[in-house]
Amino acid sequence: MNENEENAVDISGDTLAGARVTVTIIDSANNRVGPVRVTADSLGNWVVEDVDLGGLVDGPLTIVAVAVDSVGNRADASRPILKDTVAQDLSIDSPITADNIVNDA
Repeated sequence: MNENEENAVDISGDTLAGARVTVTIIDSANNRVGPVRVTADSLGNWVVEDVDLGGLVDGPLTIVAVAVDSVGNRADASRPILKDTVAQDLSIDSPITADNIVNDA
């Protein structure tokens, strides 16, 4: 994920239809976004939309999802992602010409 994506991330998955899903995102400093709770649709698909990860530090993040079905059975899943919002360094090492002027001469 880059700087343009960090403020509106969609996280999705699948589980049993109707299960309650709790999603938390954790960075390397143990800062967290969430928990966010959603319910899986009739096909078992779930999505958490427009999650703002701007407050988490750059580096590895872990998405943790916990689903609980109607009778209390629990399933856990996690997935690592990388947050990299720092631009690369850029430099110009030498001038185009000795006097920094380009002409016909």
